[in-house]
Amino acid sequence: MARNFLTKTPVPAHLLITRDSLNFDGHKVKLNSDFFNDLEIVDEVKFRQAINQYLDKKTNDNHRLIISISPEIYFEKSFISSLGNEIEIDSFIKMIPFNSKAYREYPEDNGSTLFVTNKHLLTVLTDVFESHQISVISILPQIIAKKFADNITLLKKNSLLPIANYHRFQPQIKLNFKVNRTAMLIGVFCLLLAIMISMLIFQNRQKSPPAKSVAPTTIPTKVVFSPTPAVITQSTTNVRIILNNLNLDKSATQLRDDLNLAGFGNITSFQSPTNTNSNQVIVTFSVRYPQALKDKILPEVRKLSRNLIIKDSNDLLVDVEIIIGQ
Repeated sequence: MARNFLTKTPVPAHLLITRDSLNFDGHKVKLNSDFFNDLEIVDEVKFRQAINQYLDKKTNDNHRLIISISPEIYFEKSFISSLGNEIEIDSFIKMIPFNSKAYREYPEDNGSTLFVTNKHLLTVLTDVFESHQISVISILPQIIAKKFADNITLLKKNSLLPIANYHRFQPQIKLNFKVNRTAMLIGVFCLLLAIMISMLIFQNRQKSPPAKSVAPTTIPTKVVFSPTPAVITQSTTNVRIILNNLNLDKSATQLRDDLNLAGFGNITSFQSPTNTNSNQVIVTFSVRYPQALKDKILPEVRKLSRNLIIKDSNDLLVDVEIIIGQ
């Protein structure tokens, strides 16, 4: 009887990401705060080790995985129109406090919803699973994943991140071939003949006189001039206020009003999903932000709290970021 190689494709495994754990088909991997804190990977080596230790112990014949993101891990904004205004979308994305962001807008009956999450978290997870030959076929917000739960095609199509190849790690069928004895002997003979010819060529080269050395050609270095950055003024300053302590909501509103009165008109406010009781305020300036403008902003912030941490950053997407309650 001929062997049947046609088998039914297994249902993909599911991974749910929450604030403090990874739920892998009913099994939970705890995400400790020493390597995953405030939705950010703070120690990538330990983060990878925790997942690798679990996967090394797990016997898994399923080589496909769907990743769902719980509401604790993403930020969302709804729009009344079928597609959100580009300015509104860009403004909302800039307020999300991730260094690397993955986002997608999904249409709905009464408009659309924009989802934004931590791209670095998703790419590291994908890399770890693929190192164990588990192909991630789709990454979606949990609410979208439930909507298309029974349709693999729509799950792939609506992935938050594009997936290059859905079948990289499908189990391979091993085929056995009968080896022809004569062909094998011919192959060995050709290999020995090639080795002998190589040795003769090498010996002849050793007897040849050394080649004259040629001085290297000097290539002139191309000088690249950077354009002069635009002048930053009070009216063009981009200020982002992130509120972590809800008890200071009124103080944060007052700070925004004071900055407006001082001439800083481009201010956005954002309320973090995390809430602390800390009164500490962190003020981060872009390294290109002028000292004269810093001296005008800091007195307004000190009205809110004397417990300040002031620092500069090369990676800040706005000119000034003020985090209230850290």
